[in-house]
Amino acid sequence: MPKPDVNLISFNGPYDNNRVVDMPDPIDGTGFSDTLKFSTSLQNFKGRFYWVVSGVEDAVDVNNLCNGVDVTAEMWVLKDCSMGFTIKGGSQNVRISGLVQGSGRETDVDLGNISDQSQEKTRGVRLNLKRVDNSPVRVRVLNADWPVEEPGSGPYKYVFPWRSELLRRVSVAVLELYRRLR
Repeated sequence: MPKPDVNLISFNGPYDNNRVVDMPDPIDGTGFSDTLKFSTSLQNFKGRFYWVVSGVEDAVDVNNLCNGVDVTAEMWVLKDCSMGFTIKGGSQNVRISGLVQGSGRETDVDLGNISDQSQEKTRGVRLNLKRVDNSPVRVRVLNADWPVEEPGSGPYKYVFPWRSELLRRVSVAVLELYRRLR
């Protein structure tokens, strides 16, 4: 049985719907699963952060039917994490922005991975990320539409460049089976 996530800061609907948050102090998620977690149908949220250090899994995890989440940091520090940014569980219209230092072990941006809360497709993701060393930001697209790359951001490298819808569906099913068996 997987261990439950322990998140440093969580924003959830309906309590945090239509909120604008400005956190000017550094946030260090070392030792937590996720530094910033957005979930439970969060709607119309805008967050501006200064310096965010990732947790063991992510710096940002957006899951469970969120819609209209816009998150910006002056610096995202991906430090010994699985993925830097995860957007999944049928979430829509999510924008992630800022400079990135470091990288995730599996990928930097993970779109549409398996969610125990919603199997709906992730749509409408906008990426405005740029590495401090100008190397590519790695993006994995699973059960999600391709993200929109905002002008002036990137470059991006897609680590699973799907050649067919069938290949994508088979790969997602195999990944889900593997995670269940672990």
